[in-house]
Amino acid sequence: MMEEEWRDIPGWEGLYQASSFGQVRSVPRERLVQRSAGIVRVRYKGRLLRQDLNKETGYFQVKLVDGARRRTYTVHSVVCLSFNGAAPTGQEAAHNDGDKGNNAARNLRWSTHADNNADQATHGTRAKWDKMPHAKLTEAQTAEIRKSREVGQRLAERYGISASLICMIRKGRRRS
Repeated sequence: MMEEEWRDIPGWEGLYQASSFGQVRSVPRERLVQRSAGIVRVRYKGRLLRQDLNKETGYFQVKLVDGARRRTYTVHSVVCLSFNGAAPTGQEAAHNDGDKGNNAARNLRWSTHADNNADQATHGTRAKWDKMPHAKLTEAQTAEIRKSREVGQRLAERYGISASLICMIRKGRRRS
């Protein structure tokens, strides 16, 4: 059985660490803080951070805080950054097995966006566009628009979308 390894998150050294098992924790530390009674030494216990699920993307995320600096990161990106170094230009964190919940370091790599999308097709995890929250049309409606010889403005009125979107769908630039 592998032992869990903890590494500092670059940019948050001495404050937060990511683990090889896909966890994120704060590091125990002391700070001098200005209070009304003067400067006081405050001790912070280290603890595992709660990972919230982003319902739109399906990725787990954590909030990192250092005084006024506050950022929300996806867990897979901070684990990948901690164990694989900085992302090469134009690359993003990708899951080897396609499981957004498996944020173990060995399951993550840097990949281009195109390769990451191809992985989604391979793993069968690509969202169907008519189930996406921003989709205006179903797959069947888009196919009907492409086949139709009707005037774009009439189609736009029927489907409740713009004529320019009808034009883009017909040219293959948009799905819905």
